Amino acid sequence: MRRCLCTERNVCLGLMAILLLSVGCACQSVTEQTLSKEIQDAVITAAVKSRIFTDPATTLGDVKIETVKSRVYLTGRVSTTLEKNRAHDLALEVPGVVRVINDLQVLEGRNL
Repeated sequence: MRRCLCTERNVCLGLMAILLLSVGCACQSVTEQTLSKEIQDAVITAAVKSRIFTDPATTLGDVKIETVKSRVYLTGRVSTTLEKNRAHDLALEVPGVVRVINDLQVLEGRNL
């Protein structure tokens, strides 16, 4: 009888060990996926900044660009509606961009 109890205990401990290992692997996988998405967002942000700030048709002053889950957020102030629309179009052209949320404020006739 004692032998069965030890065997059941060993089986229980073995199952607990497998459960802990699988949870640990799942956490590592989630961390790698999260890191990969953050890197992808950083690459998208850099590409959008490069396109917007080197575009000869725009002279953007106070603009902030952030990317979260492949969605690009444009915030800040621009001189004209044309610049606001151009920034949106340039951001949307970047590979990997899912959506552009354009919250740029147009300050036509005012100094930035």
